[in-house]
Parts: sequence; structure tokens; C-alpha cells
Amino acid sequence: MMILPLIVLILVFLYFIPSTNRTNVFGGNSTPSNNALEILDRRFANGEINEEEYLKRKSILKQNY
Repeated sequence: MMILPLIVLILVFLYFIPSTNRTNVFGGNSTPSNNALEILDRRFANGEINEEEYLKRKSILKQNY
């Protein structure tokens, strides 16, 4: 009877553990390069950086990861 809540608790815990260079428990890819590209995309979409700066930084990120 107590095993089901324990399994759910473990799965929730594993879901929220930060993953750096691995695929998380549920298959989502969360590498630093993807996070950096998402941030860069968001900054460009919000108008915080221009196209030239966006392309330059994107190129650097793709070379390094």
C-alpha cells in the first residue's frame, strides 16, 4: 500500500534533479548548450540583441558545444 506513493515521490524527485550533460529521466535533453541557445533565442526574440550579435553568439555557442 505504501509503495505507490513512494514510487511517485521518487519519480518527482528525479524529475527535478538538475541534469547537465545527460538526458533527464523522462527523455528531455537539458544540456548547457541547449539552455544557452534557448536563452539566446529568447533575448533575440525580445529585441535585447540585434541580428548581428545573435548570429555571432550562436556561432560561438555551436562551436564550443
